[in-house]
Amino acid sequence: MGDELRTDFHDQLAELHRCVEEMGADVVDMVRSAVDALLEGDGHRLGEVEDADVAVDATYAQVERDVHTILLRQTPVARDLRLVVASLRVAQELERCGDLARSIARRATRLDDTVLTPRVRLLVHELGAEAIGMLAGAVRAYAVLDGATASAVVAADAGLDELYTSMLRELFELRRAANEPLVEAGLVARFLERVGDHAAVISARVHFINGSAFEPNDSDSG
Repeated sequence: MGDELRTDFHDQLAELHRCVEEMGADVVDMVRSAVDALLEGDGHRLGEVEDADVAVDATYAQVERDVHTILLRQTPVARDLRLVVASLRVAQELERCGDLARSIARRATRLDDTVLTPRVRLLVHELGAEAIGMLAGAVRAYAVLDGATASAVVAADAGLDELYTSMLRELFELRRAANEPLVEAGLVARFLERVGDHAAVISARVHFINGSAFEPNDSDSG
């Protein structure tokens, strides 16, 4: 009976890990779709992103229930406990990234050519690519619990912050744009910068699972 219970416990852990990993892949696709919708001015894609966000929210609720069940019934310890607790945190960060993707997609028709200049378009593309790359890297790091990949994601955050600063500086230089589209563009930049922050926190959870002392500054992870 003891061996059967132990097997069942590890099956539950594996299923939790798989569920969060798949949630991560879905959120990466959401952010990519949201950035594409924004650059293409395609408001029709908003519905797809919003539907995906509903699914991500449902997955997060399931992860939360599964974590509570494991903690109550299995009383995991050591690395198993770290995996369970960290998986819930990772799912929280992913759920927030899904919300950010939805917010980006909602602005697909709110930016005009006076704001989306060639230079701003390039910066949005670069911001999006960097944020998506960081998030995808964080999901890969969690999937295989790879500390090296996790560290690379955290290191990339400085470059994303520089792009964010460049984007704001470019927006401040625009003279013909109305205030509302400028504010919306600034929010998009901020949302993408936040995706990178969440990716860094996810990567920190990988180090936590592995028992590493590494920890980025995630005090404002929101």
